Amino acid sequence: MLKNELDILKASLKESVGDIDPEERAWLEPIDDVWGTLRYETHNDDDTIDVGGTSKVGDLYNVTFDTLVKYFGMPRQRNWGDDHQANWYIEFADHQVAEIYDRHNSNRAEDTTQWRIAGKGYEVSARIDLILKGKGKRGFGPI
Repeated sequence: MLKNELDILKASLKESVGDIDPEERAWLEPIDDVWGTLRYETHNDDDTIDVGGTSKVGDLYNVTFDTLVKYFGMPRQRNWGDDHQANWYIEFADHQVAEIYDRHNSNRAEDTTQWRIAGKGYEVSARIDLILKGKGKRGFGPI
């Protein structure tokens, strides 16, 4: 991602949260920590992440199941009926949430390379893209 794109994402985050107390800055602006990374947790870290009310905001192409496991851990559910074979819940430090799920195809999840991203805003799609480019840091603990 180009520096300009990162600046646009930061501006979008600031616009959505407004001015904030400096003590809460690390919590509400997850891409502004020391290394410029995104802070996030998954359902593997916190099983109370709620993605209710989200809808499709983006797609991932040419992303393997193993790549998603590398960054987000094992999927939350697998082989649950005709809907999805695998999905991941992600929560960012500012409480935005995302879900990654397969695209209702007949492939095994392990063979899928096309995924959908759900969220309450399009910025979560950009955040997932950054994480998959190695710009994320899993966990909300100390840097």
